[in-house]
Amino acid sequence: MSAVEPYAVVGAVMICDEMFIRFAADYKKEF
Repeated sequence: MSAVEPYAVVGAVMICDEMFIRFAADYKKEF
């Protein structure tokens, strides 16, 4: 189980990164 956890963490970080990039793009459009 512990061997799979790092991949789950990396996946979560990548998803958060993608959401943050989209948010930043929308934020730049408005201003």
